[in-house]
Amino acid sequence: MTSAGQGTGRGCRSRPVDRLAPAGAAAAVGRQGQRLASPVQLAGDMLKLLAEQFDGRTIHGVGDAAYHGTSLVVAGTSWTTRLPSNAALFGPKPPRTGTRGRPRLQGHRLGRPADLATTATWQQVTVSRYGRRDTIEIAAVDSIWYGAFGNAPGRTVLVREAGRADGYDLALFTTDLNSPAAEIVARYAARWPIETAIAAAKQLLGVGQARNRLQRGRLPGGG
Repeated sequence: MTSAGQGTGRGCRSRPVDRLAPAGAAAAVGRQGQRLASPVQLAGDMLKLLAEQFDGRTIHGVGDAAYHGTSLVVAGTSWTTRLPSNAALFGPKPPRTGTRGRPRLQGHRLGRPADLATTATWQQVTVSRYGRRDTIEIAAVDSIWYGAFGNAPGRTVLVREAGRADGYDLALFTTDLNSPAAEIVARYAARWPIETAIAAAKQLLGVGQARNRLQRGRLPGGG
């Protein structure tokens, strides 16, 4: 299951606008053996189209853990995805030193999300998610997920239930450097109603599953 793109602009609040592609799908192969674009590449293409159509506005994309990669680093947009527990995280790219040699592409190793949870500064906030207002604890750490997004600057946002003494419940990585961490959490949760709507449409109406050549074959019951 996957993502919804989001667009925000001056005077507009963030809201989901579209589903991008089915999660977990491998790159397709055409009839002649040509390799087609992967879902992550298609999501990146969608970000580019939205950025071109809504010039001057920032487009925020959200995806599940299957949606990560440099294809999603697009000017004028950001991307937020769920971090796997084994993701290797690094500090921000250090400034050039002026000395000879290849500059470093990432900062010092921060470790995995569980490592960040032990040293991060947590704060209690109230966020809107899943149709309710929840009080949770969050922590945000400037970081690079080099294995997925190269040296694109980003943040790791950790979430846990209020009162939990250690660890974390959810780890997110975002290339959005400006929005408050609480907004990142709410934005990620906003994709869930889209997921349930698509699941219901597939199960009840067969949306996205028709492989018929005749128009009448696409109707329920084939009539």
